Amino acid sequence: MVQFNYKDFLLNLSKEVYPPLEDTFLMLDSLEKEFVKSDKSFLEIGSGSGIISLKASPFFKKIISVDIDENVINHLKLLKEKYSLKNQTIIQSDLFSAIEDEKFDCIVFNPPYVPSEEIEVLSTDGGREGNEIILRFISQLPHFLKENGVCYLLVSSHNNLDEIYFELKYNKLKYQLISEKNIFFEKLIILKISDQ
Repeated sequence: MVQFNYKDFLLNLSKEVYPPLEDTFLMLDSLEKEFVKSDKSFLEIGSGSGIISLKASPFFKKIISVDIDENVINHLKLLKEKYSLKNQTIIQSDLFSAIEDEKFDCIVFNPPYVPSEEIEVLSTDGGREGNEIILRFISQLPHFLKENGVCYLLVSSHNNLDEIYFELKYNKLKYQLISEKNIFFEKLIILKISDQ
């Protein structure tokens, strides 16, 4: 068990739960500049440590936190109880598969993006070019994003970015780069996505 502090939050993370790293911090910093308190709905795909949903909780009336991993789901339930997140619903799902026919004002996804021959580690492995799961996410996104809603998506320079941008345009989504950070031999990028 590893303890992790972030501002007002203390997380106890087992080895099965992806810890907040540079990608998480870049997303958190980006969202901090974007969030405005509202009565809107928020969906986080791939919640992992839960820190992004925790950060979002005061800003949204409804929070749905999704992860494919049962270990993460159990961790999120403990966090929900610890911080009394009455506006949060936790769902085990492969991307949107267990989400009912519902649209959201804000969707956040910090995906598995590491290039890998096979997807063995669910929290990090993104397929051969690191964008296999990202492309699946984008293809489904329009069905779950409200008109005038926004999505924040993390991608890496190690992914096939041209293919990602093509998929966004193909699905009639517009995007802008709102944050980026160089770490070691890659660049992490936060895209803000909306319908056209």
